[in-house]
Amino acid sequence: LLTLLCGLKKADSGSICTDGENPFDRTPSLLEKQYYLPDEVAPVAMKAEVFAKERGAFWPLYDHEIFLTIMKEFENDPSKKMNQMSAGQLKKTYISFGLATGCRYLFMDEPTNGLDIPSKAQFRAAVMKYTPEDSTIVISTHQVRDLENIIDPVIILDKQDAHPLEVYNAAGGCLLFGQQSSIQCAKQRLQEKRQRDKAVYAAARRPVLQL
Repeated sequence: LLTLLCGLKKADSGSICTDGENPFDRTPSLLEKQYYLPDEVAPVAMKAEVFAKERGAFWPLYDHEIFLTIMKEFENDPSKKMNQMSAGQLKKTYISFGLATGCRYLFMDEPTNGLDIPSKAQFRAAVMKYTPEDSTIVISTHQVRDLENIIDPVIILDKQDAHPLEVYNAAGGCLLFGQQSSIQCAKQRLQEKRQRDKAVYAAARRPVLQL
């Protein structure tokens, strides 16, 4: 889905339009407004700060000082070669760069994979702090609990079906994707909860007879 949105793949049917343009046309006017962070990132044989400065030239709003600031907040060394970094350090480098581009559209695929618990907290703080007010962030993740407090709305995708976060919560935070029984069970629990809440609300509104 993310590769379709950013134009790396062509839709088999239907159409995708971003700011009046087809992402698959890969026009510079649209590319400079979007950044895609894949799940697996390349361990380039360059220092992180050099990599960021050179690649940042393709994004007009890129701010190298913001990149260095986020790297510092991630406790990541920008002078270290990226092919010598751990998986977590490498992912944080790409996250830092993506946030520093100042893009209007930011697509992230499993950004918290490979991050420890403190780094996940740093990631949430960085997203809240360094994304422009008019930006749109689309994050694909299997770790919903890592991000539900900063992303709105959260949508659960199961093949061609989309479900709200309430379905995930009704399942106790565990859905077996591709198994209809899991989704249906969660939806049934959610419906039963709504009916109970409705009954409680109705009971609370009944007038109290005072003698």
